[in-house]
Amino acid sequence: MTNTTNRPKSASSPKTPPVLRVALGLPVLALAFAAVIVGSLTFNALADRTPAATAAGETMAPPLAASAAVVNVEAVVNGSEELKAFNTRLEVEVRGMQVELDDLATQLETLQADFEELPAADREGRRSIRKKMFEVSSRAEVRKRILQNDIDVRKGEAVKLVYEKMIQAIATISQRDGIDVVMFDDRGIMIPEGLVENQVNQRIQARRVLYASEQGDITQRVLNLLNNNFAAGRSSRPKAALAS
Repeated sequence: MTNTTNRPKSASSPKTPPVLRVALGLPVLALAFAAVIVGSLTFNALADRTPAATAAGETMAPPLAASAAVVNVEAVVNGSEELKAFNTRLEVEVRGMQVELDDLATQLETLQADFEELPAADREGRRSIRKKMFEVSSRAEVRKRILQNDIDVRKGEAVKLVYEKMIQAIATISQRDGIDVVMFDDRGIMIPEGLVENQVNQRIQARRVLYASEQGDITQRVLNLLNNNFAAGRSSRPKAALAS
């Protein structure tokens, strides 16, 4: 009679899609919308999660690779049809605001001309015109600051809204396509000439992505989804959880 020894079946290694290694650094923020990069990325598991024989002779499952992608935020925001529509509406409103400021400027020019026509001996008349010029000039300056602040706040709100919707679109695409991590693409941020060593080192350390393949760039997919949602009328503000 033949003895059969039960041998443990070797677990086949799970197939993982090819991934792109992306070098990371400290975050960089730019005044202009910097690109966000999402690429394929492999994360090394912690040492205690690597396959290792336990006291019972069992082997832990190997860590799964995480796929990543990059997104160019500047390209998405600037290419947003919703933001373009906002800019068009705002431009029309700004022209109306400018009419009000131009009217005050015309008043100032008229007062200036009247002041120059008065003889120097007419001190009372010149004093009265100078007072009116100061009042109109002050009113124009205050009105200009109020209007400019209103414009800047509304522009900020518009960009914030598009950004929140971009995050929502990234989440939708990532969940659909099995992407685990989406990164801010800062590959376009270069080191300018003429910097001292410390400044160069700071910019090097600030880079998030050193390399990402074209396949790992989902910028166009995000922009297409964003614009398709806007065209379909799905332009309501995203949920706060997705906006954070």
